[in-house]
Amino acid sequence: TIKSISSNIYLGLYIQAKDLLDQLITNELSIYLQIIIKYLTGLLHYQVVRYSNAISCFKQGIAMIESLDKSIDVYNQCHKLLLVMFYEKMGLCYKDMAYYDDSKQCYVLASKSMSSLT
Repeated sequence: TIKSISSNIYLGLYIQAKDLLDQLITNELSIYLQIIIKYLTGLLHYQVVRYSNAISCFKQGIAMIESLDKSIDVYNQCHKLLLVMFYEKMGLCYKDMAYYDDSKQCYVLASKSMSSLT
């Protein structure tokens, strides 16, 4: 009957929408995990005085953060906090390498991200 056909169509649409939502959530979580891995890898390089490798990890993490969806307020706040963390650690690397201008620039960017949180 028409009622059962439309029920099946709605059920099919529901399943497709749910699968799409699950994929989006999985993709977002996957990206966040990759970002955290970049941060931890950067910290590891920093601890063993591989500053160039640490900076590379932090830059890759920043690029990943900046590519995320900023239209959702909760995500946007999280992105800004992550940027503060990455810029501060990258600033420390530059400072320890005696690249003071680059270090200062990182701290300025971290400060801008922090001030935009409120």
